[in-house]
Amino acid sequence: MIRTIISMLFAFACTHFVIAQQPDTSYLNQYDEQGNKHGQWIEGDVRSLRIKNYKHGKKDGIALSYHNMRLDGIIEYDNGDYKYLIALDDDGQLSYIFTDFVKVDTLLNAKNYVPNLHSGLRYKCIDFHKNGVIKSESLAYLLDDGSPEIDFVMVGVEKVYNDKGELIEIIQHE
Repeated sequence: MIRTIISMLFAFACTHFVIAQQPDTSYLNQYDEQGNKHGQWIEGDVRSLRIKNYKHGKKDGIALSYHNMRLDGIIEYDNGDYKYLIALDDDGQLSYIFTDFVKVDTLLNAKNYVPNLHSGLRYKCIDFHKNGVIKSESLAYLLDDGSPEIDFVMVGVEKVYNDKGELIEIIQHE
């Protein structure tokens, strides 16, 4: 009898513990009253997972990007606008940073017309060598509805450094 009671208590405790340990996901992937994304969202799948925060339909706060369960990007948004983007390589080392995002009134800095270059968002690109030393610094314009990592046009001066941090080349982008 005591053995039966102990077994039942043990089964109840195990069941209660397992149920109690289930994470509360009710706050994830929610919409506000107007039907806009709001709060924390988990998007993608195991190969390409993104955790983002929204405030009434606009990305806001820190977003994390994972590729094959490995953190590969950190982005901060402020009311839908980029603040910075940090990318990590396959070894988890710093690969590049995009920062100083600025909305500009004109895109006349580019000599030649570039289709889809209407966003007026300029930002600073900093690439890093494997040893953490800056590899290059430049400016870019984001193409409309694009991603700063792949949809951009380089403008102005690009400074290139060796792995000791010594300036080795200056490239003029038009």
